[in-house]
Amino acid sequence: MNTEELELLSDSKYRNYVAAIDKALKNFEYSSEWADLISALGKLNKVLQNNAKYQVVPKKLTIGKRLAQCLHPALPGGVHRKALETYEIIFKIIGPKRLAKDLFLYSSGLFPLLANAAMSVKPTLLSLYEIYYLPLGKTLKPGLQGLLTGILPGLEEGSEYYERTNTLLEKVAAAVDQSAFYSALWGSLLTSPAVRLPGITYVLAHLNRKLSMEDQLYIIGSDIELMVEAVSTSVQDSSVLVQRSTLDLILFCFPFHMSQATRPDMIRILSAALHVVLRRDMSLNRRLYAWLLGFDNNGAIIGPRSTRHSNPEEHATYYFTTFSKELLVQAMVGILQVNGFGEESTLMQDLKPFRILISLLDKPELGPVILEDVLIEVFRTLYSQCKAELDLQMEPPFSKDHAQLSSKLRENKKTAELIKTANLLFNSFEPYYMWDYVARWFEECCRRTMHARLQTGPGDSESSELQLTNFCLLVDFLLDIVSLETYIEIQTEHLPQLLLRMVSALTSHLQTLHLSELTDSLRLCSKILSKVQPPLLSASTGGVLQFPSGQNNSVKEWEDKKVSSVSLENPTEVFEDGENPPSSQSSESGFTEFIQYRADRTDDIDRELSAGQGAAAIPIGSTSSETETASTVGSEETIIQPTSTVTQRTAPQSGKTVQKTAMQCCLEYVQQFLTRLINLYIVQSNSSSQALATEHHGDLSPEQGDTSKWDRDSHGDVKERNIHKQKTSKEYLSAFLAACQLFLECSSFPVYIAEGTHTSELRSEQSETDWEHVQPPLWLQTLMNACNQASDFSVQSVAISLVMDLVGLTQSVVMVTGENINSMEPVQPLSPNQGRVAVVIRPPLTPGNLKYIAEKTEFFKHVALTLWDQLGDRTPQHHQKSVELFYQLHNLVPSSSICEDVISQQLTHKDKVTSSYPVFTLHSNIIPNVKYRNYKNDCSYLSE
Repeated sequence: MNTEELELLSDSKYRNYVAAIDKALKNFEYSSEWADLISALGKLNKVLQNNAKYQVVPKKLTIGKRLAQCLHPALPGGVHRKALETYEIIFKIIGPKRLAKDLFLYSSGLFPLLANAAMSVKPTLLSLYEIYYLPLGKTLKPGLQGLLTGILPGLEEGSEYYERTNTLLEKVAAAVDQSAFYSALWGSLLTSPAVRLPGITYVLAHLNRKLSMEDQLYIIGSDIELMVEAVSTSVQDSSVLVQRSTLDLILFCFPFHMSQATRPDMIRILSAALHVVLRRDMSLNRRLYAWLLGFDNNGAIIGPRSTRHSNPEEHATYYFTTFSKELLVQAMVGILQVNGFGEESTLMQDLKPFRILISLLDKPELGPVILEDVLIEVFRTLYSQCKAELDLQMEPPFSKDHAQLSSKLRENKKTAELIKTANLLFNSFEPYYMWDYVARWFEECCRRTMHARLQTGPGDSESSELQLTNFCLLVDFLLDIVSLETYIEIQTEHLPQLLLRMVSALTSHLQTLHLSELTDSLRLCSKILSKVQPPLLSASTGGVLQFPSGQNNSVKEWEDKKVSSVSLENPTEVFEDGENPPSSQSSESGFTEFIQYRADRTDDIDRELSAGQGAAAIPIGSTSSETETASTVGSEETIIQPTSTVTQRTAPQSGKTVQKTAMQCCLEYVQQFLTRLINLYIVQSNSSSQALATEHHGDLSPEQGDTSKWDRDSHGDVKERNIHKQKTSKEYLSAFLAACQLFLECSSFPVYIAEGTHTSELRSEQSETDWEHVQPPLWLQTLMNACNQASDFSVQSVAISLVMDLVGLTQSVVMVTGENINSMEPVQPLSPNQGRVAVVIRPPLTPGNLKYIAEKTEFFKHVALTLWDQLGDRTPQHHQKSVELFYQLHNLVPSSSICEDVISQQLTHKDKVTSSYPVFTLHSNIIPNVKYRNYKNDCSYLSE
């Protein structure tokens, strides 16, 4: 009650007026049907008219409430018309000034009426707005948004009140100021979905198409953020008509080459607009694509006149690249990040980003262009969503057995649908693209890590380490969920190339990567290798990968690029002195990629396979379990073939240039990596490993009494050699173990060859093979140094175990190959389509290498001494491992007397009899089939 009403209370007639109003309002409380409401309104109108001399309406709050109730949409038109009469009487009594003050009291019932009013009611309501609201002018601003929300429903095209409503809105805009009007309009569109279509229709009808948006900035209103939010909400409306009209508005108001809105605002609008592609409506997609490619709604070219092209395709490419691409990329990344790292959401919301990208890929000018920039976020989003849903932190990383994880993913409805949709996206790529993308990102992570540590130093690089480690976890997850069987070339070509490039990057950045990063990366490489399928070669290829024209130097380009990479110690060279890059080393393995059958050259493969193959000249002792590698099951025959010895004298005679395959290069890069890792962390890089490389031409036969440089250096003080090593063995043991595991897996990787007519040639060329001594390659020399010079037996045992496994593999290959060739019967030539496949394994350690080690070095003796020394009382934790390796060494050395001589010599030292030998005998009883000759005599002699 205001001051004016308090003064009027002293008037008895006014008090009677108030009493009459109370009595009239009581009638509303006893109304039971709509006819009672009309009667109550009539009595209220009579009281108001009889006291019109007072310009104050008592009980106005209650009256406004009752009138709003009488305008309920469920009531008939008669009640609405009677209530509007009451409004008109009140507005006449109080006048415009008091109406402006009490606008909220009476408008709460009027504004919602037009959308639900009968045809007979609409003229009366519009008259109230025209007669009593328009004169209020700028005082309408507090209720302007509600007024527009109340008037816009009448702006229905085709209705008889369209023009009258449109004129009313224009008059309101003129009365309150254009900027304020449009600000209120955007607020109405944001909060009231029912008025979005008429509201946007009004804006489109009042845009001057001949002028630019810069000349009509009043349409934006006083707050551009409000307009951006309203447009973003409207373009995601459930009505296609609303979305279509909103896109028309966006096409004109927010072209990418103009600067009406800020960059974040444009990204916000674009992020919302991208959701229209989910409707798969051509009218919506056409408008969206026109906006992104620089066209208007009619297909006419827009943009700066200086940049317009006469050719629409050229214009679209230029416009998108110049103005739209970066915003589209940021919009897609924003959508992915919100879904991947936001609050809990529904399945449909989680699937939207993937489906949007799938739809964009259907437009060649858009999707494929931005894929390079957004695919990494697709990986991250998929990983984060599945991780949050299944708590993948409990799963061991880089596990090769993903059955448990796959089972969890399938059982969970949300993750199963996510992975299904993601694979639908991935399958739309070319088979090579995804794995080439992963390889490039891995290389980029390595480069970023190197640059970050060169700038900040080794102490402030946690973020870069997390980046590379997290990327490894990401690829590990992808290997488990991506369908690799869709295309055969994924597992036979593209994964080997990915492995090649990853090992290449690790080799180039070895000195800048942390050991934990190396370990994770190497474990990931092993997992990738476990997914690789041996390539099937026809007899025409000869085990050689035939690159397409223009791409035959792809592997060489990778190698050249890696060699030129910057390292900390040798910025101009990647490999240690004395090493050759993988592109120049002779082939020591026969791994190849998938090649189609070529029936016209079925004889070439036979000559390639049989080259350098013959009977083993090295005495073979008891072999390990690798002897089981040859078998014939059904129509698949296994042939394990040693690496042919290729010298510089015989290479030109072949008459053909041998292209290296991806798996060959993988093995060579692993060799390079292992060499550098050992030189960097385990032994001194400038010691014996490089010195031995210079003795290729020296006569080192034992008969002349000379010993190799390796033998002389192996007697040095191991602790003194490693005094400059900054890392402890515990730090680099995991990385070294992972590297050795990867090397062994690459070494035993098979190749499938469709058999032709090579069986007879294998038998004929077996006898011609030259089994001369072959100088061990640098990687083998370095590995042999690690077996003797490592400061920790945990590291030594890993190196020794790898050498023993390689020796066992080579001996098994030699033995089985000899058996297969000797047992071959003359048969009719076979064609590839007869289904007979040979499985060929070519280990990197050649029989010539093995013979050289056995006859020209004392490596096996040094290994035996090293293992025996670990059987003392001071190293009980190494006892079992030492005995196992000693037993393996005993079975693999060319002469079984080497181990026996070491034991006999050591037993003659009285200080070692009571420690090493009892331990050895205790553990050897656990291992079956251990034969010790002459040991009892030695013990009897010592006991005496």
